[in-house]
Amino acid sequence: MSLFRLDISILGARSSTSALADLAEQEWRAAAPGAPVVRRHLGEAPLPATAWAAAVGT
Repeated sequence: MSLFRLDISILGARSSTSALADLAEQEWRAAAPGAPVVRRHLGEAPLPATAWAAAVGT
């Protein structure tokens, strides 16, 4: 089992939701050591404008 974490705040590390997600991730890692964590941050690396067309075109 793995954890998928999606951050979207433009505030980055100053975001209260990111702080809450950090706590949740810490608990996950303590409960499942070695389990993979996939992280995406759309505020830092937004999806390209063509992403939706590419996703539904396949």
